[in-house]
Amino acid sequence: MRVLTEVEAYDEGRFPETSRVKRRLRETEEGRKDMGSVIEEIREEIRAECIAEGEARGEARGTLKTLVRLVRDGLVSVQDAAASAGVDADEIRRTLAAEG
Repeated sequence: MRVLTEVEAYDEGRFPETSRVKRRLRETEEGRKDMGSVIEEIREEIRAECIAEGEARGEARGTLKTLVRLVRDGLVSVQDAAASAGVDADEIRRTLAAEG
């Protein structure tokens, strides 16, 4: 990032092509639009990743909560619930204890 933000980040004589591209991106309307488009694409990718991670966490929490309820109701053993949730039995017991 320093290469784009600091003029003295590198020797312009040694890197003429990089210097040309950097000038275009920083000093022309077209270059600024290109950078804006790239930044927006990165934002959208990050947003999509965050949504997917949130959905996965929510799904795992819902599964755990459902299995704990089945254990509490005596329909499933702690070991079977743990195996289904992909956690150890202690996690099921901790969740049971936390829910009272």
